[in-house]
Amino acid sequence: MLSNYELSLAIFGGIFSLIIPYVILRGLRGPKKPKGSILEDGGSSSEVNRTPVNSISFLIVIIGIVIFCFYFLRLLGHCLGNSWETSELYAQAIQLPKWINYLGIAVFWFSGILKASVKVFNINLTPCFMPMKEGYTLATGGPYKFVRHPKYLSEILTVLSLFMMTGIKELIIGFICSLFIVFQANSEEKALQKIFGKDWDDYALKTGMFIPKLTKR
Repeated sequence: MLSNYELSLAIFGGIFSLIIPYVILRGLRGPKKPKGSILEDGGSSSEVNRTPVNSISFLIVIIGIVIFCFYFLRLLGHCLGNSWETSELYAQAIQLPKWINYLGIAVFWFSGILKASVKVFNINLTPCFMPMKEGYTLATGGPYKFVRHPKYLSEILTVLSLFMMTGIKELIIGFICSLFIVFQANSEEKALQKIFGKDWDDYALKTGMFIPKLTKR
C-alpha cells in the first residue's frame, strides 16, 4: 500500500497533471481553432440542438461520480492531515501489490493530462443537460485523433486509478457505475452523425470509441 507521502504525491501530482498541460497546450493553441476542427455546415435539425441524455445510464454514472468525489475528498483530507496510514479507510482497504499502486499513479496522472487536452481541443465541450452551441465544431485533433470520447475515457480511468492506488472497495462500485457512460456516448454519437453526416462517418471509421484502433480503414 502507498504511504501517506506517496499518496499525497500521487494526488497533488494528479492535480498538477491537469493544470500544467492545460496552460501549455492552451498557450500553444492561441486564439485559433484547434487543429482538426470540422465546422457544422448548418444542415442540422432542431431535434439535435441539445446534447442527448440517456437518463438511466446518466443517473448511474452520477452515482459513480458521487462515490469518487466522496472518497477523493476523504483521501485529500487524510493526506493533508498526514493520517492516511492510520485511517479506517487504510485498514479496511484491499491490500493491492505495490506495483498496482504505482501503475494507478501513472494512470491517474495520465487521466489528468487527457482531461487537459480535451479542454483545449474540444471547443464545444458541453454538459449533456445544456444546449449545443450554434455553429457546432467537431473535434478530431489532439486526443480525438485516437478516440472519439477521450473525456469519458478520462473519467473512467480516474475512478479506476484511485482504486488501484488505495484499494478502497467502494471505488469498485464507482468504477462499474462509470462504465455506463458508454450508453451516453452512443446517444451522443447518433446526434453527431445527424449533424455531420459523412464527415462523422469518415471520422468514426478511423477512431475507436474508447480504445484507439490499431489499423485505420
